[in-house]
Amino acid sequence: MKKMHFINKIFLLFTILISSYFIVNGFDDVSVIPVILYTIGLGALVLASLLLLLFGIEILENKLVVIFSTLIPFSISLGLIFQYVNTLFVYYFIFIILEYLLIIYARYSDSRIASILTIAFFHGIAGLIIFLVPIYFFINTGSLHFIFISIGAFFIGIGGILLIFVKFGKNYVPSRIVFSLLPLILLILSIFFGLGLSK
Repeated sequence: MKKMHFINKIFLLFTILISSYFIVNGFDDVSVIPVILYTIGLGALVLASLLLLLFGIEILENKLVVIFSTLIPFSISLGLIFQYVNTLFVYYFIFIILEYLLIIYARYSDSRIASILTIAFFHGIAGLIIFLVPIYFFINTGSLHFIFISIGAFFIGIGGILLIFVKFGKNYVPSRIVFSLLPLILLILSIFFGLGLSK
């Protein structure tokens, strides 16, 4: 197992603590279903960070961990759709179920490239929803918490892109640097998601 730097362990520990804090303190003025979805998303972030802390970066090669981690963008995007674009919730929920099944199938298929592209495509859709929906409502309401959510989406997107480069063996950014940055990225997105969702 590759040794993780002490500072990265601190980042992961704070990610766990901060996300847990927002889960425990709940979400103000939010109905039950978004609360459940946001709790699932941040809970998945807590568990993913804990697994990284305990088992190191190699845990990202585990198929179940990758599938489980998709709950972070999927649950948060679904919660945002329910809370702010409720008329599309049923359609997007069906879409999420179908794409989750496709991701599971692709992850256990023999094609590594198909698996990576499938996960990247559907993560990208969820990420765009988390990024664009809050921006739209920020423009219309001026409420700053929407921007916090979009910033969180930006960082989850950066983390995803960097991991895709590593998976494809591209050396645009050395894998050593990507894996060093990942705990910090998780910490940043936990702060901004927590601030934005728990307004």
